[in-house]
Amino acid sequence: MSTNEQQQQNTEQLTMLKERFPHINENKLTRVLQRHGGDFDK
Repeated sequence: MSTNEQQQQNTEQLTMLKERFPHINENKLTRVLQRHGGDFDK
């Protein structure tokens, strides 16, 4: 997977998370995404 595809995937997941958890700071969600490498299903 290219870096660009990974970035796109992270952006989509971040958007989804912001909709699901609107009370959580976007920066915090971004850090969680980066820490888990985008693998939320695990």
